[in-house]
Amino acid sequence: MTLREGRRRPRLIRRRCPNGGGLSVDRSERGRRALGGSGSGRKAPALNEALGLIAQPDAALRLGVVIPTRNRQQDLVPTVRAWLAQEAPIHEVVIVESGDLSKTREIMEQEGLLARVRLVESLSGLPRQRNIGFRYAEADILFLSDDDLTPEPRFAGVLAKHFGRDVNGQLGAVAGRIDDCTRLPGRLGQIVRSLFGLSRIGVEGRMQPSGFGIFPLARTEGVIPVEVLPGTCLAVRRSVYPEYSFDEMLEGYALMEDVDFTFRLGRRYGMLYDPSVTAVHHAAPAGRHSRRDYCAMMVVNYRYLFEKNRVLERFSRPAYWRALIGLVVYWGILRGIQERSLAPFQGLFKGIAMVRRGQMWPSAEEVTASNGGASQGHTAGGGLPRGDETG
Repeated sequence: MTLREGRRRPRLIRRRCPNGGGLSVDRSERGRRALGGSGSGRKAPALNEALGLIAQPDAALRLGVVIPTRNRQQDLVPTVRAWLAQEAPIHEVVIVESGDLSKTREIMEQEGLLARVRLVESLSGLPRQRNIGFRYAEADILFLSDDDLTPEPRFAGVLAKHFGRDVNGQLGAVAGRIDDCTRLPGRLGQIVRSLFGLSRIGVEGRMQPSGFGIFPLARTEGVIPVEVLPGTCLAVRRSVYPEYSFDEMLEGYALMEDVDFTFRLGRRYGMLYDPSVTAVHHAAPAGRHSRRDYCAMMVVNYRYLFEKNRVLERFSRPAYWRALIGLVVYWGILRGIQERSLAPFQGLFKGIAMVRRGQMWPSAEEVTASNGGASQGHTAGGGLPRGDETG
């Protein structure tokens, strides 16, 4: 069976610029603010409503996994095996491949996994691939997983119980702890990130006035309500789609797409972080952007999302400019010295130039076309989305 879906994406944008079941819950004023939100716009529900205090886990909830990928077949296999080995039964695994689908199908068949997965072909672009996963999946709770991830066997079951307790359907997303050493800068890096309001690791999950998030990955115990969650492995109630979807204007690696999605979702639904279970993120090197492109994309996506979401929250332009300076200090100077490379600096100023021209990051298909068919190896991209189911 083959199905096709499409959505127009312009190439260039110009602007003028429960507690229950023995769980430990943070009941501090900061925790309540994190769940309730602040500023104008729609508020997240109260803590008790989000957790469904008197309910018991619903064994009827079907659990599914959506894995966007692009030509990482060798990394994908152990990820699929880890999900299928979960203690809680997994109803479906949907693989959204934006690269060589025939090779992915061949590898899945060789590994004896083809009958247990659902393959969907897509044009590149992480947000687009996740949205296609939402459309094709049938499960009640979807685990949006990176393709180089190993969740512990209890992972899906523990996070699913939070949704089972939520009789009112007010819980939108839950995340567990991500073991990812690549996310942790040194002490000096953390100080710089904190000083300039950049994205960083902490013990709470909240949005900053700069528009960057603080991820609660440093917390090791206690379930807490949050404003933002990392997208490496995110459990989401499927029914929130299409009211809430990933922004397909973000191309390439789609930096900050998780902050954007969870921040908007958290304005309407409750979200929790539960560090009692862990998934290991291996950060596979295959198909990643160069440091120069990574830094350029960071600047472009940051500006776009700041302008998009500042009407919902307490974002301030002084905080934006301070954070932009912070990107230069942290990436251009600190990381540039550590890596002995000018690539971060070059990327930052490339991104600033793109913002001044009103450009968004190009898709992989656009990059290939502009280079006369010579692919640049981008991990994600855009163009007209396609969702072709096979297998």
